[in-house]
Amino acid sequence: PGAMRARELFSLGRTVDARREWRMFIQNMTDEALVRAAKLAQDWGWHGRAIMTVALTSQLDDLEMRFPLAYHDRVLQQAKANGLNPAWVYAVVRQESAFIADARSPAGALGLMQIMPGTGRMIGRSLDRPLKNRQQLFDADISLEFGSAYLRILLDQLDEHPVLAAAAYNAGPHRVERWLPADETMSVDLWIENIPFRETREYLRRVIAYTAIYEQRLGHENIRLSARLAPIPARTTNLAQAEVIGQSSPE
Repeated sequence: PGAMRARELFSLGRTVDARREWRMFIQNMTDEALVRAAKLAQDWGWHGRAIMTVALTSQLDDLEMRFPLAYHDRVLQQAKANGLNPAWVYAVVRQESAFIADARSPAGALGLMQIMPGTGRMIGRSLDRPLKNRQQLFDADISLEFGSAYLRILLDQLDEHPVLAAAAYNAGPHRVERWLPADETMSVDLWIENIPFRETREYLRRVIAYTAIYEQRLGHENIRLSARLAPIPARTTNLAQAEVIGQSSPE
């Protein structure tokens, strides 16, 4: 009964109530029962609950459930339109919201790609699609379109380097530009270690790992992680031609 109530609330768009009902439903479940519940949520297309539920179990190698290909056609469409690697777009969505379309951060970021309203207005102007209100950022199509466009803007600003662009997506481009090494290139792992914000350090490690997982999920060529990550450029260096994970992959 609890599962059915949660599903009904979810189908009615009462997602806060649905999540509350789901939490009550899975209380005190065994590991095996939690896996079955997570599969149930996945079958309903409730990917956020599936991810959160399977995370409570020992089944952490279930990549299909933990890293779903939700919104598949729309992600691929926006990645292609903006010259992005779809695995990277998926990784950002997975880290930002875990596919919870109505996600809202304490800082006020909204939707699948956790866009701040002010940033959304800026992106809307650049696309000649002005936001009418912040509630539009909860629309999955708008979030994917605006978030992907913003990732393209950040790549253009930051030498086409996806680690820098992801850092800017999390912490702001003004901070990332200050964090660039002054005189010479630096390895990605060392640069990440030197970022002063723990949240951004952890964010980047996850996005890099999730990108590799989504490359596998999407059937892309298996490339060693070290080969994906070009060094972080110095402020005077241009790595626009670097082979890095944020560039578009062949279909």
